[in-house]
Amino acid sequence: MSIAPPDLSTLLTNVKDTFASVDFLFILRLTSYIVIGIIITLYVCRIVGKVSEKHISAHHSQLLRRITFYIGLALSFVFPLRASGVDVTGLLGAAGIAAGILTAAIAFASQTSISNFLSGVFLIVEKPFQVGDFVTINGILGEVLSIDLLSVKIRTKDNLFVRIPNESLLKSQFMNMTRFPIRRCDVKLHVPFQEDLAKLKKILLDVAKQNSLCLVSPPPEFTFLEFGDSGLLIKFSVWCKQASFVSLDNNIRMDIQAALMAHDIKLAPNGCPLNK
Repeated sequence: MSIAPPDLSTLLTNVKDTFASVDFLFILRLTSYIVIGIIITLYVCRIVGKVSEKHISAHHSQLLRRITFYIGLALSFVFPLRASGVDVTGLLGAAGIAAGILTAAIAFASQTSISNFLSGVFLIVEKPFQVGDFVTINGILGEVLSIDLLSVKIRTKDNLFVRIPNESLLKSQFMNMTRFPIRRCDVKLHVPFQEDLAKLKKILLDVAKQNSLCLVSPPPEFTFLEFGDSGLLIKFSVWCKQASFVSLDNNIRMDIQAALMAHDIKLAPNGCPLNK
C-alpha cells in the first residue's frame, strides 16, 4: 500500500497558522522583563556584598549575597509572568510540591548529605574560621574559599582546589593559622656543648633587632630546650604580624646563618638551624 506524499501547500499553510497564533511581541516583552530583572538582581547582589562586608564576616557576606541572588532570580521570573497576565499560582504550587518531594527523596537517599548540612550549620554558628583564613585540615594547608552548607572549599599554596565535607571537618582536628593578628616564628638550633650560650643569645637578639619584620612586643625568646646526644638544643622565637610570617620565616633563618658564620659559631654535627 503506497503512502501519498504530503501536499506542500497544506504543509506551508499549517506552518503559517502556527506562527500566526504565536504572540511574538508578548514573548519579546516577557523576555525583556526577565533579563532586566536578572540585571537588577546582579546589581543588588553587588551592593549587598559591598555593604555587608563592612559589618559582617566575609563568609556571612558571601552567604547573604547568594540568598539575595536566588530570591532575586525567582522574582525575576515570577513578576514578569504575573505582569503579563500569566497565572503563576498553579506554577508556584507545583514547584512547591516538586521541591517537597525532591527534598524528601534526597533526605531518604542520602543521610551523608543531611549530616554534612547539619555540620555546616554548626560551622556557620561556631565560626572557627572565615573566608580568607589559612587553615591546616588533615595535613592540608590552604586558604578558605567558601564555607557552604555541605562542604568547605580551600585553595592550597600550590593552587590546588580541595573540597572537604563538613561532617569530616567537624570530626577532625584543624588549625587556623591566621585567626590572630600576630604569630610566632620558631627556629631550633643544635649547638656544641662547649658553646657560650650567653654570647649566642646576644647574637640572636641582635639579629631579631635588626630585622624590621620582628615585633618588639612580644619580645624575642631564647629558650634552652634540652641536652642532646651531641650538643645543646636551643629554640629562638620571634613574633611578627600575620601577613609577614612567610617572609620572616625565611629571612630570619638566613640572617641567623649569616650571623653564625660571621661569629665563627658552628652547629653540632647532627644539628641544623632550618629544622622546625
